[in-house]
Amino acid sequence: MSNPCISIIIPVYNSEKYLRQCLESIRTQTFKNFEALIVNNDSPDNSQIIIDEFAHKDPRFIPLFRQGGRAGGARNTALKQAQGQYFLFVDSDDWIAPTLCEHLYTTAQQYNLDMVDGAGINVSEDGIALKLLAHVLFGGIGIAKQQVVAYGAAEKRVALRHID
Repeated sequence: MSNPCISIIIPVYNSEKYLRQCLESIRTQTFKNFEALIVNNDSPDNSQIIIDEFAHKDPRFIPLFRQGGRAGGARNTALKQAQGQYFLFVDSDDWIAPTLCEHLYTTAQQYNLDMVDGAGINVSEDGIALKLLAHVLFGGIGIAKQQVVAYGAAEKRVALRHID
């Protein structure tokens, strides 16, 4: 695959209950030019089995492993290997709308933006939408479970390079 437009970074720890839905929401994006860097943060559950399943059936899914630490360290591990022009963080217990990457990328390109931010919906265990979180700057929204805020934020790689 040539360089992807978006690197989707998913830190994983004890997420087997939600991980399959998370990764499936990424796999079925309408925007296809992405890589998904899945960082197993030394998870003791069966998350690695699910990660391997997705990596086996779709070469855009790249499994990484990190020994211990927090989600921020896992994200940094993935950022070092990310090839995309933009990157998107998705928590492993969240799932995203099918058009999220398409809307984020199109918006960034249309307005020459370094960063596009969005909103999420807080969802109960039963799948009931509880409340809209933040604001929407694009047409798609991410979905979250268990009181976790999911939002779309595609940040341009150039912005990250200035931070280093």
